[in-house]
Amino acid sequence: VKNYKNLSKMMGTISKTVTPQMKQLYKEITKIAKSQDQISELKSWDEVYYLRKYLQAKYHINEQKLQAYFPLEHVQKELFSIINRMFGVKFTKTRLPVYNKDVEVYKVTKGTKHLGLMYLDIFERSTKDSVPFCMPIIECGFSNRPSVVVSCSISIPDKGCPTLLKLDNVIDLFHEMGHAIHVLATEIEYSCISGFNVFQDFSEVPSLFFEALVFQPKILRDITCHFKTNKKLSSKTISDLIKMKKIESLKKTFSSIVHSKVDTEVHRASANKLRSFSNFEKNILSSITILKPIAGESLLTNFEHIFN
Repeated sequence: VKNYKNLSKMMGTISKTVTPQMKQLYKEITKIAKSQDQISELKSWDEVYYLRKYLQAKYHINEQKLQAYFPLEHVQKELFSIINRMFGVKFTKTRLPVYNKDVEVYKVTKGTKHLGLMYLDIFERSTKDSVPFCMPIIECGFSNRPSVVVSCSISIPDKGCPTLLKLDNVIDLFHEMGHAIHVLATEIEYSCISGFNVFQDFSEVPSLFFEALVFQPKILRDITCHFKTNKKLSSKTISDLIKMKKIESLKKTFSSIVHSKVDTEVHRASANKLRSFSNFEKNILSSITILKPIAGESLLTNFEHIFN
Protein backbone atom coordinates (compact mmCIF):
# COMPACT_ATOMS: atom_id res chain seq x y z
CA VAL A 1 0.00 0.00 0.00
CA LYS A 2 2.83 2.37 0.91
CA ASN A 3 4.63 1.68 -2.36
CA TYR A 4 1.44 2.28 -4.33
CA LYS A 5 0.85 5.60 -2.58
CA ASN A 6 4.41 6.73 -3.34
CA LEU A 7 4.12 5.62 -6.96
CA SER A 8 0.70 7.23 -7.34
CA LYS A 9 2.01 10.49 -5.89
CA MET A 10 4.99 10.49 -8.25
CA MET A 11 2.80 9.79 -11.30
CA GLY A 12 0.38 12.51 -10.21
CA THR A 13 3.19 15.07 -9.93
CA ILE A 14 4.53 14.22 -13.38
CA SER A 15 1.03 14.15 -14.86
CA LYS A 16 0.22 17.66 -13.56
CA THR A 17 3.25 18.97 -15.44
CA VAL A 18 2.95 16.89 -18.61
CA THR A 19 -0.82 16.79 -19.29
CA PRO A 20 -1.36 20.56 -19.83
CA GLN A 21 1.62 20.62 -22.21
CA MET A 22 0.22 17.63 -24.12
CA LYS A 23 -3.20 19.32 -24.39
CA GLN A 24 -1.54 22.40 -25.87
CA LEU A 25 0.49 20.23 -28.27
CA TYR A 26 -2.68 18.45 -29.45
CA LYS A 27 -4.30 21.86 -30.09
CA GLU A 28 -1.35 22.81 -32.30
CA ILE A 29 -1.42 19.46 -34.12
CA THR A 30 -5.19 19.80 -34.68
CA LYS A 31 -4.64 23.20 -36.34
CA ILE A 32 -2.33 21.50 -38.87
CA ALA A 33 -4.84 18.66 -39.45
CA LYS A 34 -7.68 21.17 -39.95
CA SER A 35 -5.77 23.46 -42.30
CA GLN A 36 -4.43 20.61 -44.46
CA ASP A 37 -7.21 18.01 -44.40
CA GLN A 38 -10.23 19.67 -42.75
CA ILE A 39 -9.97 17.37 -39.69
CA SER A 40 -11.45 19.23 -36.71
CA GLU A 41 -11.20 16.44 -34.12
CA LEU A 42 -7.91 14.57 -33.84
CA LYS A 43 -8.23 10.79 -33.56
CA SER A 44 -5.66 8.41 -32.14
CA TRP A 45 -4.73 7.16 -35.60
CA ASP A 46 -4.06 10.73 -36.78
CA GLU A 47 -1.59 11.54 -34.02
CA VAL A 48 1.75 10.31 -35.42
CA TYR A 49 1.11 11.57 -38.97
CA TYR A 50 0.08 15.11 -37.99
CA LEU A 51 2.72 15.38 -35.28
CA ARG A 52 5.32 14.87 -38.02
CA LYS A 53 3.57 17.48 -40.17
CA TYR A 54 3.53 19.89 -37.21
CA LEU A 55 7.24 19.45 -36.52
CA GLN A 56 8.11 19.91 -40.19
CA ALA A 57 6.07 23.12 -40.37
CA LYS A 58 7.49 24.51 -37.11
CA TYR A 59 11.17 23.64 -37.55
CA HIS A 60 11.63 23.11 -41.32
CA ILE A 61 13.95 20.13 -40.85
CA ASN A 62 14.54 18.27 -44.11
CA GLU A 63 15.38 14.71 -43.06
CA GLN A 64 17.04 13.84 -46.38
CA LYS A 65 19.32 16.90 -46.25
CA LEU A 66 20.01 16.25 -42.56
CA GLN A 67 21.23 12.75 -43.40
CA ALA A 68 24.15 14.21 -45.38
CA TYR A 69 25.65 15.47 -42.09
CA PHE A 70 25.86 12.00 -40.53
CA PRO A 71 28.31 9.82 -42.50
CA LEU A 72 28.71 6.53 -40.63
CA GLU A 73 32.52 6.63 -40.56
CA HIS A 74 32.58 10.05 -38.88
CA VAL A 75 29.76 9.31 -36.42
CA GLN A 76 31.41 6.03 -35.38
CA LYS A 77 34.81 7.70 -34.95
CA GLU A 78 33.32 10.45 -32.76
CA LEU A 79 31.29 7.95 -30.73
CA PHE A 80 34.45 5.95 -29.94
CA SER A 81 36.21 9.22 -29.05
CA ILE A 82 33.39 10.24 -26.67
CA ILE A 83 33.56 6.85 -24.92
CA ASN A 84 37.34 7.14 -24.64
CA ARG A 85 37.14 10.63 -23.10
CA MET A 86 34.39 9.67 -20.66
CA PHE A 87 35.52 6.23 -19.54
CA GLY A 88 39.09 5.75 -20.81
CA VAL A 89 37.85 2.86 -22.98
CA LYS A 90 39.52 2.28 -26.35
CA PHE A 91 38.26 0.38 -29.42
CA THR A 92 40.88 -1.21 -31.68
CA LYS A 93 39.76 -2.90 -34.88
CA THR A 94 41.07 -6.45 -35.10
CA ARG A 95 40.95 -9.39 -37.50
CA LEU A 96 38.98 -12.36 -36.22
CA PRO A 97 36.58 -14.85 -37.85
CA VAL A 98 33.14 -13.32 -38.36
CA TYR A 99 29.72 -14.69 -39.22
CA ASN A 100 29.18 -12.18 -42.06
CA LYS A 101 31.59 -10.23 -44.26
CA ASP A 102 30.14 -6.85 -43.16
CA VAL A 103 30.75 -7.48 -39.45
CA GLU A 104 33.67 -5.64 -37.81
CA VAL A 105 35.39 -6.81 -34.62
CA TYR A 106 36.90 -4.47 -32.04
CA LYS A 107 39.16 -5.30 -29.14
CA VAL A 108 37.96 -3.20 -26.20
CA THR A 109 40.54 -2.13 -23.61
CA LYS A 110 40.96 0.26 -20.70
CA GLY A 111 44.63 1.04 -20.21
CA THR A 112 46.36 -2.34 -20.14
CA LYS A 113 43.18 -4.21 -19.20
CA HIS A 114 41.31 -6.26 -21.81
CA LEU A 115 37.58 -5.66 -21.37
CA GLY A 116 36.30 -7.89 -24.15
CA LEU A 117 35.32 -7.99 -27.82
CA MET A 118 32.62 -6.07 -29.66
CA TYR A 119 31.16 -7.31 -32.95
CA LEU A 120 29.72 -4.34 -34.84
CA ASP A 121 27.02 -5.55 -37.23
CA ILE A 122 25.79 -2.33 -38.86
CA PHE A 123 24.07 -3.18 -42.16
CA GLU A 124 20.67 -4.67 -42.88
CA ARG A 125 20.23 -8.13 -44.37
CA SER A 126 17.32 -10.52 -44.71
CA THR A 127 18.65 -13.03 -42.17
CA LYS A 128 18.72 -10.76 -39.11
CA ASP A 129 16.29 -8.79 -36.99
CA SER A 130 15.52 -5.36 -38.45
CA VAL A 131 15.24 -3.87 -34.96
CA PRO A 132 18.56 -2.61 -33.49
CA PHE A 133 19.78 -4.70 -30.58
CA CYS A 134 22.76 -5.49 -28.35
CA MET A 135 23.36 -9.08 -27.27
CA PRO A 136 26.15 -10.78 -25.31
CA ILE A 137 27.74 -13.78 -27.06
CA ILE A 138 29.91 -14.61 -24.06
CA GLU A 139 28.98 -13.27 -20.65
CA CYS A 140 31.49 -12.10 -18.08
CA GLY A 141 32.40 -14.65 -15.44
CA PHE A 142 35.56 -15.80 -13.64
CA SER A 143 38.26 -16.03 -16.35
CA ASN A 144 35.93 -15.02 -19.21
CA ARG A 145 35.74 -11.48 -20.53
CA PRO A 146 32.52 -10.75 -22.43
CA SER A 147 31.95 -10.63 -26.16
CA VAL A 148 28.99 -8.59 -27.36
CA VAL A 149 27.19 -7.89 -30.65
CA VAL A 150 25.91 -4.41 -31.50
CA SER A 151 23.47 -4.76 -34.37
CA CYS A 152 21.72 -2.11 -36.48
CA SER A 153 19.86 -2.33 -39.79
CA ILE A 154 21.26 0.53 -41.84
CA SER A 155 20.71 0.42 -45.60
CA ILE A 156 23.74 -0.63 -47.63
CA PRO A 157 24.74 2.34 -49.84
CA ASP A 158 25.31 2.14 -53.59
CA LYS A 159 28.85 1.28 -54.64
CA GLY A 160 31.13 4.29 -54.28
CA CYS A 161 28.67 6.19 -52.06
CA PRO A 162 29.18 6.85 -48.33
CA THR A 163 26.88 5.36 -45.70
CA LEU A 164 24.69 8.23 -44.49
CA LEU A 165 22.72 7.82 -41.28
CA LYS A 166 19.30 9.13 -40.42
CA LEU A 167 19.12 10.85 -37.05
CA ASP A 168 17.16 7.85 -35.75
CA ASN A 169 20.05 5.59 -36.85
CA VAL A 170 22.47 7.76 -34.87
CA ILE A 171 20.26 7.55 -31.77
CA ASP A 172 19.97 3.76 -32.18
CA LEU A 173 23.75 3.38 -32.51
CA PHE A 174 24.40 5.43 -29.36
CA HIS A 175 21.64 3.56 -27.50
CA GLU A 176 23.00 0.10 -28.34
CA MET A 177 26.55 1.22 -27.60
CA GLY A 178 25.37 2.15 -24.10
CA HIS A 179 24.22 -1.45 -23.68
CA ALA A 180 27.58 -2.69 -25.01
CA ILE A 181 29.58 -0.60 -22.53
CA HIS A 182 27.35 -1.89 -19.73
CA VAL A 183 28.24 -5.48 -20.67
CA LEU A 184 31.93 -4.84 -21.43
CA ALA A 185 32.58 -2.88 -18.22
CA THR A 186 31.17 -5.66 -16.01
CA GLU A 187 33.53 -6.71 -13.22
CA ILE A 188 31.29 -9.35 -11.63
CA GLU A 189 32.72 -12.88 -11.47
CA TYR A 190 29.33 -14.61 -11.65
CA SER A 191 27.70 -14.53 -15.08
CA CYS A 192 24.21 -14.96 -13.59
CA ILE A 193 24.39 -11.40 -12.19
CA SER A 194 26.72 -9.77 -14.73
CA GLY A 195 25.92 -7.51 -17.69
CA PHE A 196 22.20 -7.54 -18.53
CA ASN A 197 21.40 -9.88 -15.63
CA VAL A 198 20.15 -7.01 -13.48
CA PHE A 199 16.71 -5.55 -12.75
CA GLN A 200 15.12 -4.86 -16.14
CA ASP A 201 14.58 -1.16 -15.42
CA PHE A 202 18.29 -0.69 -14.74
CA SER A 203 19.33 -2.51 -17.93
CA GLU A 204 18.03 0.50 -19.89
CA VAL A 205 19.83 3.15 -17.81
CA PRO A 206 23.22 3.05 -19.64
CA SER A 207 21.55 2.97 -23.07
CA LEU A 208 19.24 5.90 -22.32
CA PHE A 209 22.20 7.82 -20.90
CA PHE A 210 24.07 7.34 -24.20
CA GLU A 211 20.94 8.22 -26.18
CA ALA A 212 20.67 11.50 -24.27
CA LEU A 213 24.28 12.35 -25.21
CA VAL A 214 23.23 12.76 -28.86
CA PHE A 215 21.25 15.87 -27.93
CA GLN A 216 23.97 17.62 -25.99
CA PRO A 217 24.71 20.64 -28.26
CA LYS A 218 28.50 20.15 -28.38
CA ILE A 219 28.25 16.40 -29.03
CA LEU A 220 25.56 16.89 -31.68
CA ARG A 221 27.83 19.37 -33.41
CA ASP A 222 30.90 17.11 -33.12
CA ILE A 223 29.21 14.05 -34.63
CA THR A 224 28.08 15.99 -37.71
CA CYS A 225 30.26 16.48 -40.76
CA HIS A 226 28.72 16.98 -44.22
CA PHE A 227 30.03 14.20 -46.43
CA LYS A 228 30.85 16.63 -49.27
CA THR A 229 31.66 19.99 -47.62
CA ASN A 230 32.84 18.78 -44.17
CA LYS A 231 30.64 21.51 -42.64
CA LYS A 232 29.03 21.11 -39.23
CA LEU A 233 25.32 21.59 -38.60
CA SER A 234 24.38 25.20 -37.93
CA SER A 235 23.60 26.30 -34.38
CA LYS A 236 20.01 27.04 -35.47
CA THR A 237 19.49 23.50 -36.80
CA ILE A 238 21.04 21.96 -33.68
CA SER A 239 18.74 24.10 -31.49
CA ASP A 240 15.69 23.06 -33.54
CA LEU A 241 16.60 19.36 -33.34
CA ILE A 242 16.88 19.61 -29.55
CA LYS A 243 13.49 21.35 -29.36
CA MET A 244 11.97 18.60 -31.51
CA LYS A 245 13.49 15.97 -29.23
CA LYS A 246 11.90 17.67 -26.21
CA ILE A 247 8.49 17.47 -27.87
CA GLU A 248 9.00 13.78 -28.64
CA SER A 249 10.15 13.22 -25.03
CA LEU A 250 7.01 14.98 -23.79
CA LYS A 251 4.87 12.59 -25.81
CA LYS A 252 6.81 9.55 -24.56
CA THR A 253 6.53 10.69 -20.95
CA PHE A 254 2.77 11.15 -21.29
CA SER A 255 2.48 7.68 -22.84
CA SER A 256 4.52 6.21 -19.97
CA ILE A 257 2.17 7.80 -17.43
CA VAL A 258 -0.84 6.28 -19.20
CA HIS A 259 0.73 2.82 -19.33
CA SER A 260 1.89 3.03 -15.71
CA LYS A 261 -1.53 4.10 -14.49
CA VAL A 262 -3.29 1.22 -16.27
CA ASP A 263 -0.64 -1.24 -15.08
CA THR A 264 -0.82 -0.25 -11.40
CA GLU A 265 -4.64 -0.23 -11.38
CA VAL A 266 -4.74 -3.73 -12.90
CA HIS A 267 -2.43 -5.04 -10.19
CA ARG A 268 -4.54 -3.42 -7.45
CA ALA A 269 -7.91 -4.52 -8.83
CA SER A 270 -9.96 -7.40 -7.48
CA ALA A 271 -10.68 -10.37 -9.73
CA ASN A 272 -14.35 -9.35 -9.78
CA LYS A 273 -13.54 -5.97 -11.34
CA LEU A 274 -11.34 -7.57 -13.97
CA ARG A 275 -14.14 -9.85 -15.19
CA SER A 276 -15.32 -6.94 -17.31
CA PHE A 277 -11.83 -6.10 -18.43
CA SER A 278 -12.72 -3.81 -21.34
CA ASN A 279 -14.95 -1.62 -19.15
CA PHE A 280 -12.33 -1.59 -16.40
CA GLU A 281 -9.62 -0.42 -18.80
CA LYS A 282 -11.96 2.08 -20.49
CA ASN A 283 -12.78 3.74 -17.15
CA ILE A 284 -9.10 4.17 -16.32
CA LEU A 285 -8.17 5.51 -19.76
CA SER A 286 -11.05 7.98 -19.83
CA SER A 287 -9.65 9.63 -16.70
CA ILE A 288 -6.07 10.10 -17.97
CA THR A 289 -6.01 10.19 -21.79
CA ILE A 290 -6.67 13.29 -23.91
CA LEU A 291 -7.68 11.72 -27.22
CA LYS A 292 -10.63 9.34 -27.12
CA PRO A 293 -9.56 5.66 -26.88
CA ILE A 294 -10.21 3.62 -30.02
CA ALA A 295 -13.32 1.47 -29.64
CA GLY A 296 -12.46 -2.21 -29.26
CA GLU A 297 -8.78 -1.58 -28.62
CA SER A 298 -7.08 -2.87 -25.48
CA LEU A 299 -3.96 -1.01 -24.44
CA LEU A 300 -2.53 -3.84 -22.34
CA THR A 301 -2.94 -6.54 -24.98
CA ASN A 302 -1.14 -4.26 -27.45
CA PHE A 303 1.75 -3.52 -25.09
CA GLU A 304 4.28 -5.81 -26.74
CA HIS A 305 6.98 -5.73 -24.06
CA ILE A 306 4.70 -7.73 -21.76
CA PHE A 307 4.98 -10.65 -24.18
CA ASN A 308 8.73 -10.34 -24.76
